[in-house]
Amino acid sequence: MSFLKEPFFHFALLGAIVFAWFSFANPEPFQGPSPGQGHNEITIDQPLIGAMKAQFRAKLNRNPTALELNGVIDNHVKTEIMVREAKSLGLDDGDSIIRNRLVQKMTFLATSAAQAVVPDDETLKAYLNNNAEQFVSAARISFDQFGLGETIESVDVVSVAASLKNGEQPDVSFLRFLPEAIKDANARQIDATFGKGFFEQLADLPIGTWSGPVRSGFGYHLVRVSELVPPSLPPLSSIRDKVLFGWQQSLAEDLSEAQDASLQEGYVISRPTPEELEAWVTK
Repeated sequence: MSFLKEPFFHFALLGAIVFAWFSFANPEPFQGPSPGQGHNEITIDQPLIGAMKAQFRAKLNRNPTALELNGVIDNHVKTEIMVREAKSLGLDDGDSIIRNRLVQKMTFLATSAAQAVVPDDETLKAYLNNNAEQFVSAARISFDQFGLGETIESVDVVSVAASLKNGEQPDVSFLRFLPEAIKDANARQIDATFGKGFFEQLADLPIGTWSGPVRSGFGYHLVRVSELVPPSLPPLSSIRDKVLFGWQQSLAEDLSEAQDASLQEGYVISRPTPEELEAWVTK
């Protein structure tokens, strides 16, 4: 992806933008005292009130009343006290739920950065062509079928086929619970009705003539295929949202990998050698 020729640069740039947006759109209670505050001091200042009003307005589409805002402040104070006391007791150490939540927030930065990028049509066309297998429309078929029964030993298949080709209704008819005509259905739909592998057999039949017998999960059939539409790659204009979603998902994965690599550069990581690991496993 040409956009990611310098993934670390793009991650840093987009991550900074999204982090600023995230901090503005999702203000949360302080996780500890502000500079100059002691452990037992909680200050409800104007910026925090503004953040509370913004959250309230985002949820209910209106500003809070003074009484409602006072209730929000009460809840904030209770939450802040509980968080500080829990952290002072070390309750956050080794908590997998808290750790996973923090990882989710970090991952959110890369995902949001990707969603904020709107590529041009040329970029999306290139992604569509390079990942055609994700977007190819399934083959579809239309056909008529005549049920011969669970077995064909007692049926004059040639005579039945001749009658059908002449536009006549054969004297015998079985498997009446199955639809006689199917219009514009894909393999999943066909196999769900007639049994696995039925569509694959129909795809090899000639168009416009009665053929068979063809085996289904219920027995044997004579089939006349009227139309077979092969798999095709739709134009970008008809699946643009789907292609955009796929492109952004791919970008998010690339940014996440860049994020991991960039962050790991700031750490000294000591880990066992392959030999040590093998020895520990066998102990």
